[in-house]
Amino acid sequence: MTRLFRNVLTVMSGTLASRVLGFIRQVIFNNLFSGSLKDAFNVAYSVPNLFREVLAEGAITNALIPVLKLQQPREAERFARRFGGLLLGVNLALLGLGFLLAPWVVNVLVAPGSPIDRPMAIYLTRLALPFLTFISMGSLFSALLQSEERFFAPSYAPVLFNVGAILLMALWPGNPAALGLSVTVGGLLQAVIQLPYLRGFGLELAWHPAITSALRLILPFTFTTAIRQAATLVMVRILSTYPTAALTGYYNASIIFQMSLGLLAISPALAYYPRLAQQVADHDWERFRDTLRSALERTGVLLGVNLALLGLGFLLAPGVVNVLVAPGSPIDRPMAVYLTRLALPFLTFISMGSLFSALLQSEERFFAPSYAPVLFNVGAILLMALWPGNPAALGLSVTVGGLLQAVIQLPYLRGFGLELAWHPAITSALRLILPFTFTTAIRQAATLVMVRILSTYPTAALTGYYNASIIFQMSLGLLAISPALAYYPRLAQQVADHDWERFRDTLRSALERTGVLLGLAAALLVALAPWITGTFFAWSRQFSAGNYAFTSAALAALGYAVLPWGMNTLLLRAHYARTEVVHAVQVTVLVFTVNILGYLLFSPLGMFRLNLVTAFAGLLGTVLYTIRLNLAGVLSARRLLALVLRLAVAAAGSAIVAHQLAAVVGPAGSAFASAPPLAVGSVGGVVTYLLLARLLGLPLIPLRFLYRR
Repeated sequence: MTRLFRNVLTVMSGTLASRVLGFIRQVIFNNLFSGSLKDAFNVAYSVPNLFREVLAEGAITNALIPVLKLQQPREAERFARRFGGLLLGVNLALLGLGFLLAPWVVNVLVAPGSPIDRPMAIYLTRLALPFLTFISMGSLFSALLQSEERFFAPSYAPVLFNVGAILLMALWPGNPAALGLSVTVGGLLQAVIQLPYLRGFGLELAWHPAITSALRLILPFTFTTAIRQAATLVMVRILSTYPTAALTGYYNASIIFQMSLGLLAISPALAYYPRLAQQVADHDWERFRDTLRSALERTGVLLGVNLALLGLGFLLAPGVVNVLVAPGSPIDRPMAVYLTRLALPFLTFISMGSLFSALLQSEERFFAPSYAPVLFNVGAILLMALWPGNPAALGLSVTVGGLLQAVIQLPYLRGFGLELAWHPAITSALRLILPFTFTTAIRQAATLVMVRILSTYPTAALTGYYNASIIFQMSLGLLAISPALAYYPRLAQQVADHDWERFRDTLRSALERTGVLLGLAAALLVALAPWITGTFFAWSRQFSAGNYAFTSAALAALGYAVLPWGMNTLLLRAHYARTEVVHAVQVTVLVFTVNILGYLLFSPLGMFRLNLVTAFAGLLGTVLYTIRLNLAGVLSARRLLALVLRLAVAAAGSAIVAHQLAAVVGPAGSAFASAPPLAVGSVGGVVTYLLLARLLGLPLIPLRFLYRR
């Protein structure tokens, strides 16, 4: 089942990438071409789409996979070659007929008196017709790969279709030929990209007995598709009598509908279908029933709690904003309340996503939990990029991202569902959750104090802090939290087995290997903060001088915090693995109390000194966690101190070289001005760090642990 759900995830992720690019393609289409040209193209594109489901995609997949599963391997290859030859012949015949009959087809689709440009629709139809041939052959290639449960190329090939179409439309905006050829070129790319995966596949112009069986499966699908396409043609003809842009509006709405359907229904179905077909071929009806039943979902307790918090959040949003924004702050309070309400559903989605991640990580299955946050950022980026300056898009960006992060993990959960019922073990889980909730509240309190302090700073200070926090958290997430997540189940298992020797070795290895990477990251962040800020954020005039100054200052200070806080992530996991929750809570509370007091004390001293408090608090945490583990006999404090000192020496040397090299190449400024100095400084810093690491006896291949099985 693990492979099956990996297949589902692959198909869903490929579908999501394709649908997102398809959405971008539609946005470009809407904004770069005139209304009359768009309507003419939508008529033209509907012509190859008439046959698309019969000669491509659904019909081919549904017909070929069961037939291939019933053939011996050699016979299956021969059948595939001959079916491919037949399919190509049918497509070429339709292509010729389409060119000849394009005027008649357009007259059928466009009602008399319609404002649609008929000659343009005919011209675009002829340009778009080869799309059918390419997409049909691409679907054949996909079906052959899917029959072997090889889903990567078939799932991501449609991405190339959208890339090709987007490029032609973007490079020649307003050009009818580029618009008509965009889908043809995209279809060609979708087919060609799969050929290297087909191990010398070719075509034969000959009959095969199994083709009859395939056609028997295709014919019923052809009938149902004809009914569905008839409904589409009726809609196209009706909308051709509407004012200009009505037809384009209909297709815009269809894009959203098809995106949802493709991601949440068609993708899982594609992944399950070959497995179900194989079980039918094997007459394994029990496993067939289990596989089918495993796709069901239910609802549950955690979801209910989140919905309750969501309702309270909507009601209390004004009060929460008043707590966060100090009197006299330049921040727009009504806008903050509005955005708070738009962003609140993010909590529900990210909470469910965290539950799904925890379940998968408990089995040491890290692929989906590790890559799910990628979807969060994709969703957020798209909303902000497609509607720049729009408050609603900005507020909803994190909500949509959270939804994607949760949904993408569902296929990996082996039929997991939720139930609105109690379980005795929930009490035990709550006992472990409550201390963590308490420490999290303390940590969030520190964040809220920082937000309130920065609300009294000049405009751009709060944004600058969050910009720097993104880089800081990215470094910790990649170099500390990710390894800690991977090590944690192993450490917990070694505690359960009372294998303290292996526990000590695992913890020491984790600290050494992650420490090397954390030291390098700290050096580069401290030394190159202005150039990093310019390269990553200064892409337009909207990024003000205030944004630049505050981001650079916060980032340089937080660079000093990377190593201690990264170490703390691993040391804290060691405490949790040993079930030393009380001590972990005590240390965490003390660290963040010091952090909060430091914020209050240093608030008048500017952004850099204010964020240095975070580094000091992190160092305090490292000391306290280490003392406890040293007393327990599972970590040598002396050895860890020696490691940290060596890392500090290597990082200091690296930072000096990196900063000097970047300054020689050029000052920090816009993204294009900052990138060359950043690149040169980074290379110099990395080389210096590696040389010093070798001289100091630090591990030079710290990434090996990422490949542990």
